[in-house]
Amino acid sequence: MSGFATIQRDARKHPLFHGDADRFGAWVWLILGAAWKPTPFDIAGKTVTLERGQICVSIRQLGDEWGWSKSKVDRFLTRLETETMIERKAGQGRCIITICNYEKYQEQRDTDRDSSGTPTGTAAGQQRDIKEQGNKLTIDSPLTPQGGRRGKSKIPKDWKAPQVDELTPQAHACAKQWPQGKYAMHAEAFHNFWLGDGRMKSDWERTWANRVVAIHDQVMRSASFGTGPPGRGNSPSFLDHKLAERANQS
Repeated sequence: MSGFATIQRDARKHPLFHGDADRFGAWVWLILGAAWKPTPFDIAGKTVTLERGQICVSIRQLGDEWGWSKSKVDRFLTRLETETMIERKAGQGRCIITICNYEKYQEQRDTDRDSSGTPTGTAAGQQRDIKEQGNKLTIDSPLTPQGGRRGKSKIPKDWKAPQVDELTPQAHACAKQWPQGKYAMHAEAFHNFWLGDGRMKSDWERTWANRVVAIHDQVMRSASFGTGPPGRGNSPSFLDHKLAERANQS
């Protein structure tokens, strides 16, 4: 695929990438690999159309490209979903990944061209603009959500976690293995955290499902070590925070 994509310079400072060049490289790989226009793509003998900002890959392919294990790739994609940086739809051994806000930021480059398709400004100015635009991010920073963004809202005060059977398949497979009481405990901690945080999400049930997957290994290890019931220094919010820290570092 020829051409170029815009990526914000400050993207490397995002908490997900800071100090982790491998993750940042994987994110750039996804952006550069995304279709820049509607593109036909063959999946198991069936032709689908990838829209602008989408890429169709398998977990195995990403693992080969990035030099990661399949579990590490899946954890990374789950984190990107949690941060509403991508959306993912699986099927036929592959998944279609949509880069959120791709259209918005790539179009900023297009506005610098006149109606004939010729870049505006002097040659020197064009080169300067290319350097300055060269890396605008394809996402809005999740750390500074904009009030009133369409389709997003703060977590409701009366939010309740969905029943385990109502979770996404991957989250359901994880949660049904959890010891009795753990699901409710972590759901309460999740709710309390986001009430205090105040950030907005477009789909709280999806965010919770992603969280279940992200902390599954830590929950199971905690159970195997015989972690006791909530008490001083071991409240649901404290445990949830520590498990999230470990998940983020894995």
